Amino acid sequence: MKIFQALAASAFLGQPLLSVAESTLVGPSALIDAAHVQVLSGRLGAGDVALTRIFLGDPSTTTAEFHAAVDGRGATFTVVEAVRAAGLLQSPPLLLGGYNPLSWTSIEGTVFSPTPVEQTAFLFNLTDGLYLPQGGAAQSFNHPGMGPAFGENGVDFNIGRLNSLFICCSPGASVADEYPNGLLNWGTSVLSTYAVQHIPEGFPGTIRDPFKQGGRDTYLYGRTEIFVVTVVPEPETYALLMAGLGALGFMVRRREQKSLSTGPLSRNQGRQRVT
Repeated sequence: MKIFQALAASAFLGQPLLSVAESTLVGPSALIDAAHVQVLSGRLGAGDVALTRIFLGDPSTTTAEFHAAVDGRGATFTVVEAVRAAGLLQSPPLLLGGYNPLSWTSIEGTVFSPTPVEQTAFLFNLTDGLYLPQGGAAQSFNHPGMGPAFGENGVDFNIGRLNSLFICCSPGASVADEYPNGLLNWGTSVLSTYAVQHIPEGFPGTIRDPFKQGGRDTYLYGRTEIFVVTVVPEPETYALLMAGLGALGFMVRRREQKSLSTGPLSRNQGRQRVT
């Protein structure tokens, strides 16, 4: 009770109770910085947000480890470094990723958001400043043997793609040798749902190059990070909270002062003498 009264008195007297934060990165990150957070927050359009890393993987990390860390955690940003794209070494690596407004899960299937108001996912290329909004119902793809994947069956962009869905390879090499299942070390992209409303017909494009002709890109990945998204309350929310605590604190103090001034009644106080 005394702690509550102290908080209420602090608010009532106009002293700061909680600091108001802008969009921020909570904790460490190997791939993004404060500037990247501002860019992602601006694209999200939900006001100030806090990004907290809940997963860090590398090429040896399994998809099972990914799901154990992120399933059921709500809206997330995925960021991955592509060290090789379309057969070319990337120096520095490309920073690619996507925003999923829903939780990842190990239950296999494409997640559809049928109405435009629900189509809030997007892909991004932080290296080249590209923003690719969801342009159709197919939002994301969940599979226990894959990492984060966007679009129907994960074709728009994926990390840890199943090689049974992919045909490659170098002469004499097998798919399983070059692109093993169950690891977050490779993926592909060919745009089918994302940004298609902005790209002329005949340019299937990829997350690396939306206007690419010739179809899919294949990527080899380094580190992968997943960040959970938390909306930071607006200053007006803090103001209302502080005002409410102040009013409650004032009422508590008045009640205590009234109780002290009144005091207990004596045993004979108020009795009428009977003769």
